[in-house]
Amino acid sequence: MNLLGSSELALAFLIACSEKVTVLFILAWLIVTALRGQSAALRHHAWAAGILSSLGLPAFMLLLPAWHSAVLGGAAAFWHPREYDGNRGRF
Repeated sequence: MNLLGSSELALAFLIACSEKVTVLFILAWLIVTALRGQSAALRHHAWAAGILSSLGLPAFMLLLPAWHSAVLGGAAAFWHPREYDGNRGRF
């Protein structure tokens, strides 16, 4: 059973997973920082939720459908640099 098809798809999947796990850990760190005055058990639960979410993320990415946003897609297109036209010497 070959779910990802080729090595390029597998690499793209791993990169997407690592980006999303990084965001999850940053969110967990921000939550733990906000809970600095609370009990250690509560902060531990926040870290545990972040770690367990990161462990389940690859399975959820394979099983759940992708979500595409027109607004976010337009924003992403806005931030991509234009291609350089070497013949005219401009972008």
